[in-house]
Amino acid sequence: MLDYFIKGVILDTGRLKITVCKFNFIDLLSEVIQEVQFIHPDYQLVFRHASEILLYADRDRIGQVIENLLTNAIKYSAKKDRIIITCKNIEDQVQISVKDNGIGLRDGELTKVFDKYYRIENVLENAIPGYGIGLYLCKQIIDEHNGRIWVESGGNSGSTFYFTLPLVFNH
Repeated sequence: MLDYFIKGVILDTGRLKITVCKFNFIDLLSEVIQEVQFIHPDYQLVFRHASEILLYADRDRIGQVIENLLTNAIKYSAKKDRIIITCKNIEDQVQISVKDNGIGLRDGELTKVFDKYYRIENVLENAIPGYGIGLYLCKQIIDEHNGRIWVESGGNSGSTFYFTLPLVFNH
């Protein structure tokens, strides 16, 4: 079902309602980073980005993905840790990465972290709150935007979460 209104397009896919509009992606990243930094002043959020990037996507949903990745990086990192957010253009896509120096993931967990209700198996797991749905929802949102989300990790040396989005929305 397609429904047009002034700011964009609402796509009801049966899974998520996506409202597509054109916006400056760097502005969104900056806003979310500032909000998270305000709530978690003990962490250093470093933002490395390309010049202005105009994106056709659901601004609120993509903001949710960024916020979730940042809060997860904080949740699984030591206080006063440094989290690096990078944004760059790669051909007809934008790629975002969130790198932390936290507890990291084992090889078998790299794809499972996007499964519904999955929580990493770690001695700190019980001390870290969560229900295992945040990354699942991130994957659903990125999938609905014809993007890709993945993680790379070196065990105890932290993790880097990535996602890409096409610069032009084709649904």
